[in-house]
Amino acid sequence: MDTLRERIPDSLRVVSNAVDIAQVYDAGFANKFVLSDSGTGIEPSQWLPTLARAAFFLCAPGMVMPMCHNVVEAMAVGTIPLINYPEWLHPRLEHLTNCIVFDGKEDLVAKMRLALSMPASKVAELRANAAAYYDSYMRPEVVVERIEARPERDVTLLLHTELNMAQNSARLNRNSVLMRGTESMGHLRWVGRAIDRYRHR
Repeated sequence: MDTLRERIPDSLRVVSNAVDIAQVYDAGFANKFVLSDSGTGIEPSQWLPTLARAAFFLCAPGMVMPMCHNVVEAMAVGTIPLINYPEWLHPRLEHLTNCIVFDGKEDLVAKMRLALSMPASKVAELRANAAAYYDSYMRPEVVVERIEARPERDVTLLLHTELNMAQNSARLNRNSVLMRGTESMGHLRWVGRAIDRYRHR
């Protein structure tokens, strides 16, 4: 956030309370990165409708959990994620198909500028693809159907709780199987694949 404040101040609209957010609503299309800190006036019941009005959403990783739920919320309403962990989802997200991928601070600035200058037709295409990805892979009904369709009757689901992440966060790094996913291209990808083979024996 500090990098964006420093590098693209003219493209930022900072909101700090419910009045500021209402003004953004009233102004219509802003063509700016609207930066809102937690607890600045968006009621929980209004979060998804507010999110749906944005073309893009910066999906930063969670502070404790590796993958934050905000990417799921964004795609559920057809908002395009700007994300630096596309491989954490299965199947992985695709740059300029259903998301915008960035890697590091400098690239985030470049990709933010790309998003703000993207033609409306391309934005509409990415929004439709983001919503379609959610419908195909993230909807609760789809997740349950995919589990029920497995031939194995005993299925192990890994549940990474916030407490577990907080207690073991020092053990995670950019190359962790948990962090990178079993479909990643990192040098430890074989570990995830070995785990998959073992689990499916």
